[in-house]
Amino acid sequence: MALVGGLAGVLATAEPAAADCQGSPCCHLARCNKCAGSCWNWGCPGGYTRQQYWGCVAGSRPIWCGECTTSTSTCWSGTFYCSIWWDDNACYDALVAAVAVLAMTAGFAQLFSP
Repeated sequence: MALVGGLAGVLATAEPAAADCQGSPCCHLARCNKCAGSCWNWGCPGGYTRQQYWGCVAGSRPIWCGECTTSTSTCWSGTFYCSIWWDDNACYDALVAAVAVLAMTAGFAQLFSP
């Protein structure tokens, strides 16, 4: 019982992870400001390089992480401009739904075309 209480005390007083500022479950991002765009379609302003080289898993969800940095070789150095993360499952589900809508719209349009 003392062990459980001790662990609870340590966990309750632990410092928040660096990624908490964007709500990322596991990325530990460099910046709190989010890069423009979403999912796989995001970018960096001029002078910064899109670095998207790591992922992590939160439960069973694949999470992707990225940074805009002045480094052209790694996402772990340089001057950072912004950070981004996304749940790959949620992005994939949204993409599949959008494609289904487009397919239905195209099929519907063909019914009424001369």
